[in-house]
Amino acid sequence: MGNQLFTYEELSTLTLEIGAILNSRPLWPISTDPNDLVALSPAHFLIGKPLTMLPEIDWRLGRVIELHPGDDGVVRVVTLKTSQGVFKRNVRSLCLLPID
Repeated sequence: MGNQLFTYEELSTLTLEIGAILNSRPLWPISTDPNDLVALSPAHFLIGKPLTMLPEIDWRLGRVIELHPGDDGVVRVVTLKTSQGVFKRNVRSLCLLPID
């Protein structure tokens, strides 16, 4: 991108793709069921359902099931349960959703 000039069509496409990404980000869990890994997104408010035609982006939802504190007692790694399985992840790669 940098100093590149876009045509109207390219800029329009880029703007639509950015909007789709922003409107697909998870905001809040829809259900209190711990096995239901679906979250409310801005698209639910805009069109009443999640977006289905998205650019390559992956918003995997999961639940933290175990904390792994370091020698200093600070948690930097957690075990997550997602619909694809159970994984260990660094807490810096997570985006927490608010819960009640």
